[in-house]
Amino acid sequence: MSEKCTAAFAQFCDNISPDFTAISFLFDEAVYSECTLKRGDLMEIAISKFSIIKNAADVFVEPYLKEHFSDIKTSTLNHLLKICKGRYIPVVRALKQHLQCGGGITDTVRTILSSSEVVQCMVAQSLLYMEVYGLLLRQFSQMNPEDLKLVTSLFNAALRKQDSPTTSACDSIEVFSGNTTITNLFHGYERRFLDDMPIKDLGSTLSKLRNIKINAFMMIEYAIKYCSPERREKIKEKIPGLCTELSLCRVPNSFTEMFRNPQPLGDLPESVVSDSDAAVIVCNKLISLKDLFETKNCFNFLFPFPGCNQQNTKCGFILKVTPLSISSEFEIDLTKDDKDYPADLHCHKDVISSANMHLVIEKFFRTSKKDKWCNACYSWFDRPKINTRSGGISFEDRHHGIAVRLVVYYDIRQYPKP
Repeated sequence: MSEKCTAAFAQFCDNISPDFTAISFLFDEAVYSECTLKRGDLMEIAISKFSIIKNAADVFVEPYLKEHFSDIKTSTLNHLLKICKGRYIPVVRALKQHLQCGGGITDTVRTILSSSEVVQCMVAQSLLYMEVYGLLLRQFSQMNPEDLKLVTSLFNAALRKQDSPTTSACDSIEVFSGNTTITNLFHGYERRFLDDMPIKDLGSTLSKLRNIKINAFMMIEYAIKYCSPERREKIKEKIPGLCTELSLCRVPNSFTEMFRNPQPLGDLPESVVSDSDAAVIVCNKLISLKDLFETKNCFNFLFPFPGCNQQNTKCGFILKVTPLSISSEFEIDLTKDDKDYPADLHCHKDVISSANMHLVIEKFFRTSKKDKWCNACYSWFDRPKINTRSGGISFEDRHHGIAVRLVVYYDIRQYPKP
């Protein structure tokens, strides 16, 4: 009977559809067999079969861990890590959600932080690492000595990563998977990090944070929106040198005018401001901030490609929203899936890249003097999240009903010329 059961389970695993519900059902059966019946053979089959499913870490491990984070057994977590086959970023995202929702440093957190492979992958993704590290530091006063050692080892791993000239296997895995997410939004933690940073260290700090795509646009947004006049002037003196040193895309002249209450930076040199480095691409679709965060949406941008001879269709790209929910963060991604494109729009997939985009969410303000679209500076806001008590949106900007539009500043320095 035991052999027949094992064979039947293996057959089910072979024929399983690659979706969360089906995989989760069979995985739970293997967990029950291992924990209750003291049989590990079904789990061995599950790991071997599920680990070869494409994107198993994203499709199954991440949502499963998010659902069971507070009560999962260490042995079960270790099985999930094996299914990931080295792709541990989905595990780190589940860890981040747990901490964002007020979760403490549990045995699950300790197991994840104790895994050198998971930590290696985490620190290879600078933005994700800084978000998790910041959330852990909020619990500093409640940490016992052993937990403090774990968090300190995470910080030390990040320092070693910054000093290492080599690229880790995890870097290669994430690059190969093709990151299409717009990365300049919601760096509230980094903003507070910069607030505490002496101006003299700004250059070296930004150099270390290059993986999170801090650019000239973000530096100007930070200086205008968040700095005192004295600090603003000091940053203004630093920006030209940083643009040259880091080979940053220069901002169009119009960018510096798109603030509701601008604290003028004055005249910026040509090393910072130029109309030749970036195209300004506006999507005229209007939406409320609340609907932007909570509903699935696609935003079409027209962006001509020199020499394109396709008839009856225009060149451009689409940004696709993953709405905010209890189980998922709000994300905006460049989509290259043909199914998302209408017949009259196409994307030059081999050229268009989210890495060349700085996305601005503009808000519409109507005053007695002038109607104006203004940069909301969401690059430096904390990421929106669901308030688990009220069910509503928790976000620094509380004007959820105000109309917004999306504007992309696209680095065209290596874009084909007409």
